[in-house]
Amino acid sequence: MLSFICTAGFAQTTNPLHEKAQAILACFTKGDYAGMSKYFDETMKRELPPAKLKEAWNTVNQQAGTYTKSTTVADSMYQGFRVVYITCIFQNAKLKMRTVFDKNDKVAGLWFAPDNGPVCSAGFYEKSKIILACFEKEDYAGMTKYFDETMKKQLPPEKLKEVWNMINQQAGTFIKPSTMEDVTFQQYRIVYTICIFQNAKLKLKTVFNSECQISGLFFVPENAPKP
Repeated sequence: MLSFICTAGFAQTTNPLHEKAQAILACFTKGDYAGMSKYFDETMKRELPPAKLKEAWNTVNQQAGTYTKSTTVADSMYQGFRVVYITCIFQNAKLKMRTVFDKNDKVAGLWFAPDNGPVCSAGFYEKSKIILACFEKEDYAGMTKYFDETMKKQLPPEKLKEVWNMINQQAGTFIKPSTMEDVTFQQYRIVYTICIFQNAKLKLKTVFNSECQISGLFFVPENAPKP
């Protein structure tokens, strides 16, 4: 179920989708449920009329306590949607409000979830694409800035070059990326990118820790089990 609530003390931003998410939270704090619906797509308008929005707001307050303030704002991409996360602090809990925007910048999803740490402001998918682009351009040093300290020690630029050369020898010349998907495993977010090579399809498995740094990076067979 979609559920909601939030805020008056927003972090300042010039990102228009951040501003829309903040405006939605302001509607909750003012009880302006009808005003909120102008940001929704048609499906959301049907499924979450003002009465249901009010009910959801009340449920969140009952479970998490009185709303206190909001703190960080971040966003990421997920399967063509832009997701804005606002961390909201309540009397008894810290939650993230997730606002999902479609290609027309209309709200296609909205809910509260437990706060499990930072969200990569650049997005998991975007960072995974950057890593693959670094392999293509042979910018191995540039890739390491996204790594955690252990990865930097275990996979210095010369080792990354060795890995990429080995992949090309076994799978052939890299042609293009294909589909992307992600899963959550324990405290990690894992992004899988299907990579088409001349002689094989492989998955680039990029593992992000709770600090949005890369703590694992693998090329695995396309049909390898997850996570």
